[in-house]
Amino acid sequence: MYAVCLRYSSCTEDAQDNFQEGFIKAFKSIHQFSQKGSFEGWLRRIMVNQCMAWHRKNKGIFAVEDTSQYQVDIVEEEELEEYPIEKINSLIKTMPSQYRAVFLLYVIEDYSHKEIAEQLDISIGTSKSNLSRAKAWLRKQLNLSNI
Repeated sequence: MYAVCLRYSSCTEDAQDNFQEGFIKAFKSIHQFSQKGSFEGWLRRIMVNQCMAWHRKNKGIFAVEDTSQYQVDIVEEEELEEYPIEKINSLIKTMPSQYRAVFLLYVIEDYSHKEIAEQLDISIGTSKSNLSRAKAWLRKQLNLSNI
């Protein structure tokens, strides 16, 4: 779960704070775990929600304009297979935060655009365009990098 928090945080101190707060929330609401899904999935969602709440409260970084009218190239999963996972992870860590949040929630956590929009207090169109922008940003970084 610490890795989840680290993925959504800009530094280790923020990740540690979110990790601790996430576990406190999990312990307080353990009675709500219905055992219909995996415990890991339930706990992961709490950690992600904690990280997003922390960012909204402390950073206010996720409000961006809806840029869906712009044409961008997107990176396909097959294109990423030729790059080391460490390189991709390090690039994602440096991705602009509004793009990184949407990218991680959509690609890693499998949230829908509706769920992302609710989580980040943005429109569904903004969520879609930020995902597109994140993929375009990643493509640009991979093309410029000497791997």
